[in-house]
Amino acid sequence: SSDLWSLIGVPLSVLLILYLVALWLFTSDAGAEWLWAKVEQAMEGQVSTAQIEGNLADGLVLNNMGFRSAALEMRIDKLLLQAAPGFWPLSIHVKTLSLEGIKVRQGKDAPDEQASDGEYDIRAAIETIRLPINLNFNQIRIDGVLVEDPDGQEIVKLDSVDAVLSLADSLEIEMLRLVSSFMDVDTRFSFVL
Repeated sequence: SSDLWSLIGVPLSVLLILYLVALWLFTSDAGAEWLWAKVEQAMEGQVSTAQIEGNLADGLVLNNMGFRSAALEMRIDKLLLQAAPGFWPLSIHVKTLSLEGIKVRQGKDAPDEQASDGEYDIRAAIETIRLPINLNFNQIRIDGVLVEDPDGQEIVKLDSVDAVLSLADSLEIEMLRLVSSFMDVDTRFSFVL
């Protein structure tokens, strides 16, 4: 009987505890606030927000979010994130990621992400954002993007970006739409980097 408990009961107890922790993190405001505090702590002051509301399951809202590093400075007026955990394989399913009012300014000390032939190396850029868990994005919506060089000169301005993608061992883009005053590109494809 005790061997059966060791064989079945202990692993099931561990799984139940992990499930309850994930449930708390994703469905409670306190869990979302705790998780955000851990993100701020891990980023050592590079990321901040003026206000946090809600939880990941129903929709977590971050107002006046900022990120600063040697490579860039970014401000986001509003970020809405709605997500759920996936257990097999271990992943996070992002139902909605909506961002409004993004302003990105490249830093004067931005790392050189160019390949040896002088072209931009997207693989090197993606490698810098690789996470130890798979991310699946069902809907990404970005309204208002402004990218500036270190002197504040506009590089690109987009009215909106819509995407469906996944990030695991590679970046897979299933759909991408870019809208600006000079283009309207709507593509539906599967692309793996």
